[in-house]
Amino acid sequence: SFGTGAVTYYEGNAAFDPSTGKILFAYGNPSNSQYGTAVIGTITGTAISWGTPIVFASEGVDYVVTTYDPDSEKVIIVWRGEGTPYFGRAVVGTVSGTSISFGTPVVFESGGYTSSIRASYDTAANKTLFVYQSSGNKAVVGTVSGTSISFGSKLTSGLEGAENLIYDESASKHVLVNASSQVLTVSGTSVS
Repeated sequence: SFGTGAVTYYEGNAAFDPSTGKILFAYGNPSNSQYGTAVIGTITGTAISWGTPIVFASEGVDYVVTTYDPDSEKVIIVWRGEGTPYFGRAVVGTVSGTSISFGTPVVFESGGYTSSIRASYDTAANKTLFVYQSSGNKAVVGTVSGTSISFGSKLTSGLEGAENLIYDESASKHVLVNASSQVLTVSGTSVS
């Protein structure tokens, strides 16, 4: 165990880092004012051991999503900050051994109450697509450079809410799974 208290389904999320063979778990720490916290897990046989938890956001977080960028060999954590207020934020993490270091968090959405964040990595464009809700449904492309992430122009019309977001590598398309399903295409730093 790496802490105490319950983490709800929208306050924590995990990703696998194949470059290090480690598990990253990011969550709102109930023992520390729900601050955004990350911890690295190492699997040995049928057991997992955890490193020391590290704060990535000095604010309460929820709607936490983690994903891996294989091009940069970095992890990306996105969340809705409770102190910003309710902005969508993102940070790039570098896993080393049983620890993780972070770049500077950036805001990708400041227009409303951000929620329901989904992510999928585009192997053709070497970018990560994020779909979320904030005064409507939106999509934006994130590009990792070193330990920072930047975002392109937002798609703000014609989207339905996402229950899931998956990438079809053979078609180089993202499928936003909802009642009717939609296909999205990343081109450069834009999405259509």
